[in-house]
Amino acid sequence: MMLDGPVQTVGVARTQGDRVRDLELVEALNFVVLIVDVPGFGEHELKATVTEETICVEGPTFSVSQTLSCRVTPSTVETQYRNGVLSVKATKVE
Repeated sequence: MMLDGPVQTVGVARTQGDRVRDLELVEALNFVVLIVDVPGFGEHELKATVTEETICVEGPTFSVSQTLSCRVTPSTVETQYRNGVLSVKATKVE
């Protein structure tokens, strides 16, 4: 997933439990991306749910939710899973 244009990391968290190690929220001019480090899980084990104000990622033994500082359009969500990292991208509401 390419992040063109200026971006700002607006939140970073580390967790110890259930194999979620890093969580990063990146905000660009027109979209936000939640990046979750989930080693040991397969793509088919993960579920991303997006509302206008939150992004939630669930696996068999964990659930993480990030409240957004802006509103997004849930129908624009794109996900990418590669090497134990899940990225969830959504377009901001204009």
